[in-house]
Amino acid sequence: MLFVSIQHIFAVSNYCYWQIKTHNLEQNIIDYLFLLKQKCVKAEEEIGSEIGLSYREIIGIGLLNKGEKIDSNTLSNRMGLSASRGSRIIDKLIAKGFFSRRTAEYDRRAVEISLTAKGNVLKKRIETLKANCEKKIESGINNKQKKIIKEGLKTLNEVF
Repeated sequence: MLFVSIQHIFAVSNYCYWQIKTHNLEQNIIDYLFLLKQKCVKAEEEIGSEIGLSYREIIGIGLLNKGEKIDSNTLSNRMGLSASRGSRIIDKLIAKGFFSRRTAEYDRRAVEISLTAKGNVLKKRIETLKANCEKKIESGINNKQKKIIKEGLKTLNEVF
């Protein structure tokens, strides 16, 4: 997932973004990434407000597949979060009825997290909203540009 993979790059404050925007610094790769991140944040906020979830909650739902059962540490790692922060997100998603927590069949000391039926429905809704966002992006570029952009983003993900 692009947003999860690139997220660690952007541990930069809004002040840095403000400096780039207001001082017309020479646009290099990271400057463009900062500007793009702001647009992505806006899209994430729109998706989140439409379904009533935070960005992290959306990511958590997106990382679990239908029928998949994993422990909270594994899910926290997939989200790029500490175990304690991941547990808080997981607890919120359980409270909202999107995740379930059960004792593992293989070890009664282990706990597994999985999507509920409600969580699966929401995951499909999130995927639809993301697809609509992608269509909006694609409407402004041709196939050649799309291929170049995807290759560039893939390369950026590999180097970070």
